[in-house]
Amino acid sequence: MYVHEGRKLRYDVPLTIGDVTYPANWLRLSTPEQRQELGITEAPDPVTPRYDRQFFWGVNNPKALEDTPVLDNEGNATDDVQTGLKTLWIQKQKDIAATILLLTDWYVTRKSETGAAIPDEVSTFRSSTRAACEQRESEIRACTTTEELASLVREGRLTEWPVSS
Repeated sequence: MYVHEGRKLRYDVPLTIGDVTYPANWLRLSTPEQRQELGITEAPDPVTPRYDRQFFWGVNNPKALEDTPVLDNEGNATDDVQTGLKTLWIQKQKDIAATILLLTDWYVTRKSETGAAIPDEVSTFRSSTRAACEQRESEIRACTTTEELASLVREGRLTEWPVSS
């Protein structure tokens, strides 16, 4: 980034210094010596801190892990609750498990309606899916900080879902 008298200069925009207007491509085509003669200096681009909006409201501002009561104007707890990240991520695991189980739900319905047996591999798969969901929920509950939960989810360290055969 180039600066002249505290003003940030942008590429491909004409600039005026004193009584002279320079064309839009001047910064790209000028030499360091030409820029120096006009008092144009190079400054490092400011670093914009990044944060994961799934887990943080802003830089160093984590979202709450646990459910918290909503307070009224006087600071008293209302009947409302702000859902915490653990609750949200546990519900996501339940939703994923339900979607996975949906593929084999017809076996359960068939057994209920006709008495036809559910194949062993289907029963095993369904049990494994429920167990994986419970394990994932436990891993989420074990997190003590937002950073820890974010790392667990981002790095794919949650228990793997079973694969249907």
